[in-house]
Amino acid sequence: MKRTPITYETTPLTTAEPPVKAPRKAAQAKNPAKIAVKAPAKDSAETEMLSARVSVPIARQFRALVKLRGGKVQDVLETALSEYLERNRF
Repeated sequence: MKRTPITYETTPLTTAEPPVKAPRKAAQAKNPAKIAVKAPAKDSAETEMLSARVSVPIARQFRALVKLRGGKVQDVLETALSEYLERNRF
């Protein structure tokens, strides 16, 4: 059994406009301090993703140590990489 072809009497409307954002919730509008604002990263224009696989125990120990000291994994890892590169220059 053949399907009947899809035909349109008029061309469907398609636009390239971005979707309309929903208005903020009332609680957020009343208390702007609760709205999360991302701080720009250091040298945000010059960053690149770096990925590596490490063993599970090392990753967990590293995250736990960073959390105990109140830091951020990205900041501590960047410091560790910088220090490694300084010690091992060509």
